Amino acid sequence: MLALLCAGCGSVVDVDQARLCERVLPALLPDGTRIERVESRPAEAGSSGVTLAYFARTPEDTAARPDRITCRFTAPTGPGRLDLVGVTTIEGDLGEARLFILKRWWLEAGGGAGFPAHSALFRLPTPWAYGLQQALNALPNMAAYAALAAAFTLIHGLTGRIILAMGEIAVAGGGAMLAVAALAPATGAFTLAHLLLGLVAGTATGGLWILTFGRLVLRRMAERRDASQAVIIASIGLAMVLREAMTLAQSGSGLWLPRLVHTPVPLAGSAAFTATVTPAMIGGALASGCGVAGVLALLRFSRFGRDWRAFRDDPLMASLCAVAPSRLLGATFLLAGALSGLAGASLVLVFGNVDAALGLPLTLKTLAGAILGGVGSVGGAAAGGLLVGALEGGWSSVWDIAWRDVTLYGLLILGLVARPEGLFGSGTRNL
Repeated sequence: MLALLCAGCGSVVDVDQARLCERVLPALLPDGTRIERVESRPAEAGSSGVTLAYFARTPEDTAARPDRITCRFTAPTGPGRLDLVGVTTIEGDLGEARLFILKRWWLEAGGGAGFPAHSALFRLPTPWAYGLQQALNALPNMAAYAALAAAFTLIHGLTGRIILAMGEIAVAGGGAMLAVAALAPATGAFTLAHLLLGLVAGTATGGLWILTFGRLVLRRMAERRDASQAVIIASIGLAMVLREAMTLAQSGSGLWLPRLVHTPVPLAGSAAFTATVTPAMIGGALASGCGVAGVLALLRFSRFGRDWRAFRDDPLMASLCAVAPSRLLGATFLLAGALSGLAGASLVLVFGNVDAALGLPLTLKTLAGAILGGVGSVGGAAAGGLLVGALEGGWSSVWDIAWRDVTLYGLLILGLVARPEGLFGSGTRNL
């Protein structure tokens, strides 16, 4: 995360655009030319594209010579992100006829293999490398599930209510990040600073949604013993509103987050298989993971955490000891919503998009994680979310994915039968 923050002001390139530009190079150079890329950077201001600086050595050359190529595209995001509209070399722009031939009979025919892949940092047997790859693939989902499970428990700990809209709140946070991506081209080249701004926008969006719902619904029903069903119905209504709004917003947009930090980094493996990781995977997992760690530290070491624990254990006594319920509930709603929005924005960072229909599966899986870990403990709920993500990733890598959720919820039932308070809960809680 520090590396991302330090690089936030620098320009970065779209990985897919850079790879497409790499495929163009062999078509413009003599056969047998050896190519080594030096660096890639965004094209000049005012255009969407990438410039590759490289060294090329033809069979007749005794030494490699520096060169460069610039590929321009229709737009930095959306359907035109990979629509090549211009190529410039040190000799000038390619004409329309040459560009058409290049696209039609070279790129569309699969020509150009790009630059050679780098070797892995460590050697591992193929089965171990495959297992490592599946673990790396599961990390972003595990962190997101942990964040959402912690958000569930933050609210339930004070109100005793379950909010069945956490998944949709996360999707709304992801939508806010995509909105930042859509507006970014107006300010110039898309940079890591825009990614960080998108994470902030997603976090703020989630916090505001839950804060509003908490103020309008939860606070009014917090002391009513017969309000559990009303809160559940209201949260389902909020989920439906957000889902329909996201569906309409995404209709025909085709907006995807530019793949700026998705270059695979080979970690370990053999000639048969190498496990790779991308900065986006690490960044997404760290963003959600750091959010959870920050909340746990806040609950453990701050006055807010002391007030939260006191109010959870005995609301009346906490009120008599100068804990302001209204302020505490508002801060809790904001914190839980921020965690949810951050989880959704982190998933967009990793996968490039978020679908409106993802909200319900996210809600159910993270609720299952919270219950499995123990809704009496925020840390336990987060651990339950990690466990659900690990089980999901492990099953998907070995067995038929169609039976994954069936098995997951079946294990949840068995776990609750064996330990109703959850794996890390200290006692039974009424849901």
